[in-house]
Formats: sequence, structure tokens, C-alpha cells
Amino acid sequence: MTTNALKEEELDRLAWRCVRSSMMGATALLVYFNSKYGWITAPEYHRVKGAWLEPIMPALKPYLPQLVMALGVGSLVMAAYCGLRYLWISRKG
Repeated sequence: MTTNALKEEELDRLAWRCVRSSMMGATALLVYFNSKYGWITAPEYHRVKGAWLEPIMPALKPYLPQLVMALGVGSLVMAAYCGLRYLWISRKG
């Protein structure tokens, strides 16, 4: 492959990473603020049990808000990094 084709492939990969990371970060922050303010309530699913979650949820429950916030901020930082790399590589020529 030529260097232009490799550059275009890397730019495309960075753009998709930026979009996916920003969507995941925005969604995690929406989940965090929804849990805090209760904008949307989840429906009751009687068929889904989540038996595999029951043993670990008591240990995770106090840390869930911090974990979700860290995931959201980390994803937004990754999106910013990929966006800046995209701009830097595209301007580099």
C-alpha cells in the first residue's frame, strides 16, 4: 500500500474511534445524571433475572456512580485525543 492509502486508513480509524468514544462518554454521563435525577425509569423485565450479577452487586453498589463517571470522562478524553490526532495527522500532510 502507498503512504497515502495508509494515511487515509489511519485517519478513518481515528475518526471512527473519536465518534464511538464520544458516544460512549456521552451515554455514560447521561446514565450517571439519570441515576442522580431520575429522568427516565427502566421498565420491569420479569423474564430477565440477572442471577450472575447478584453475588457481585452488593460489593459494586457503593462504587457504581464513580465507575460510571470515570468511564464517561475517560471515553470523552479518548475521543478528544483521537480528534486531536486526526487533526494533527491530516494537517501534517
